[in-house]
Amino acid sequence: MEHEFTQAPMKEVNRLSSLSFNLTIWFLILSLLPLTIVAWFSYQQAKQSLVDAAEEELTQSSLLSVQSIESWFNYRMIDLNVEAESINAGLILSSLTEGKESSGKPVSEYVTSYDWTQRVDGLQNDLIVLSRQYDYISDIFLIDLDGDILYSVISNDAKGKNVFSDNLVDSQFTQSLTVTMDSGLANFSGLERSPLSQGQITGFISAPVLDEFGDPIGVYVIELKFDKIFNMLHSTISDSSSLTHYIIGC
Repeated sequence: MEHEFTQAPMKEVNRLSSLSFNLTIWFLILSLLPLTIVAWFSYQQAKQSLVDAAEEELTQSSLLSVQSIESWFNYRMIDLNVEAESINAGLILSSLTEGKESSGKPVSEYVTSYDWTQRVDGLQNDLIVLSRQYDYISDIFLIDLDGDILYSVISNDAKGKNVFSDNLVDSQFTQSLTVTMDSGLANFSGLERSPLSQGQITGFISAPVLDEFGDPIGVYVIELKFDKIFNMLHSTISDSSSLTHYIIGC
């Protein structure tokens, strides 16, 4: 009997302890729930603020980049048209076209001939100086209406090639020249790995060359360097930023 009376109070104590524990747990849950909700909302607000800040930075950076690139290209097209309309470009191209036709040689042989050298001697100085003076110029080409590259400031390998040959006809370079020849307007090829050099990323701007009567005799082409464009894109993003710009659809 004494043992039974001893067990009864122990059961009561255990029951009360269990009840106390459960109440403590519930009070903890009830007290932590508002904190959890507040913390979750704070996290969402902070996350959204970071997203908004990143979007704003990207928008401002992109606008600045687009404006800078458009301005850069506008000036390049102005330079191109001025040079293509120069008397010197017309003289060289018309002289070389005449020399090619009168020589009777394949164009690949003519551009290495003495006659070719004599015809460009003294006339090409302006083109050489121009290519050295402006850091955006990789090369300058003069191309006749047959698509023959009769002159290049830098690339001896390009001279004598025909832009409509099998290895060039599908390039953006040739497609851009075709647009210029057909429309009589300046054009940009877009970015591509150069079909005329060592596969570097490049682009070509082209404009028609006219004779003294206003008739087209060929195309003036500038192969562009894009170092300045890439530097512009980099300069609009801080070193600590994770933003990355891409040039698409050029």
